[in-house]
Order: sequence, then C-alpha cells, then structure tokens
Amino acid sequence: MPSRAEPGPDVAYLVPHGAIRQCVLGGDDRRADAAALSAMQDLLRESLAEGACGLSTGLIYPPCCYADTEELISLGRVLAEVSRPLVVHMRSESDRILDALDEMIRVARARSEQFKNLEYRCADVMAVDLPRESFDCVATIATLHHLPLRETLCKLKDSVKPGGLLLVIDLFEPAGFRDQLLNVAAIGISGSLRLVHNKRLKPPKEVRAAWEAHGKTDSYPRMQELRTLCAAILPGAQIRQHLLWRYSIVWQKQLA
Repeated sequence: MPSRAEPGPDVAYLVPHGAIRQCVLGGDDRRADAAALSAMQDLLRESLAEGACGLSTGLIYPPCCYADTEELISLGRVLAEVSRPLVVHMRSESDRILDALDEMIRVARARSEQFKNLEYRCADVMAVDLPRESFDCVATIATLHHLPLRETLCKLKDSVKPGGLLLVIDLFEPAGFRDQLLNVAAIGISGSLRLVHNKRLKPPKEVRAAWEAHGKTDSYPRMQELRTLCAAILPGAQIRQHLLWRYSIVWQKQLA
C-alpha cells in the first residue's frame, strides 16, 4: 500500500548581495568599478539560473553598505532581465530615510523603464492625498510601527476600491505565555540567521547605534490589541501571527 504523500517545504532562496560583493571585492569599503560590476552581474545571473528567486540586500550592514546606487542599479538590471525582485533593507530608516527612499525609487525607475504605466512617489502617507476608493490593492510592509496605527489603517482602508485588498505585514509586541514560548524560538532562529549571514551574533557597534535611534519612536501593538482594532475598522480581516515577531493582515473591502 503506497505511503501517504506529504507536502515538502516551500522555500524560495534570495541571492545575498553581501556574498556577491564579498566574492568580487572582499570586505573593502570601496566603489565597484566597471570590471567589478560586470563580475557581480555574472555571479547574480549564474545564481538566478540555478534557481534563486531574487536578490536581497541590507544597506545598513557591511559589506552591502559600501555599495553605491549605481551598483544597485547594475544588479537591478540583471533582475529585470528575468523579472525577479530586489528585496531591500534600506540605507536608513531614521534621520536619512527620505534620502534612502529616493535612492530606492531611483533604482526602481532604472529597472522598470519599459513600463510606462508605473509611477513612483516619495511622500508621507499621512499627509498625501489618497483618492477615495481608487486602488485595487494597497500593501504596507514593515511600516505601520512607525505611524499612528488606527489613523493609518483607516486612511488606507478608505483608499481601497470595493472588492479590493488591503495587505499588511508588520511587527507586534509579544505578550503572554504563548508569545513568550514563540519568542524563545524566534530569538534562536534570529541568532542562527545572524550567524549564517553575518558570521557573528552581535551586530557591529554602528549598526546597534542605528537600530537604537531607529526604535525610539516605534510603536508595536500586542496581538489582542490588533485583533480588537481590526474587528472595529476592518471587519472580516484575516489576521495571522508569524515567527520573528511578525503579523499579517489580509482584508477585502466588500462590494457595494
């Protein structure tokens, strides 16, 4: 009698920008010249051909922080050849965040020049005018903890068309025994990932200082607070808790 088939793990691997740069330039803080850029592009093409689904970079951390915008654009063009994503931890999320956003928009424009119907804006979501019921999908990723949660969700909700989706991935504050158990697992996984990617458990001093400044104005809801809020303003939303202190919300606006 055949054994029951079991689903295998669903894993998508991103090429680490830091590893590509390390292979070509070592850990040096220097700009990549034309030959180095070409070598990095070749490594990225080879990795994508072997099954990687995109490129990830952390522009706060060495050696990725040594890359200039032109390096990111050059690698982005390779990704555009096969329609694969560039997954970015931006160069700043505090006092230089507007400069960091401008850089990412420049990279995005360079790798999507062939699409004339795309528009990129750098703006404060709480100050910009979002037309009511105008968007098929609104997505926010690791952003809400920097903003007033209720006010931002209400504004984004109002901008979604009937039948459209609001998608959220963000961070929560652990609370209660179950969360503390998951917290232990998350700390272990987070530490293992640091060892794999950075070869160290503790981030460099400048990175720790950047995170300390970054976190001074952040606000993280507890899961019960989030569920109560969504019941009031996003009825029917699917709310899920994930490892590494993440949560997700999927909400579809009802048709009129």
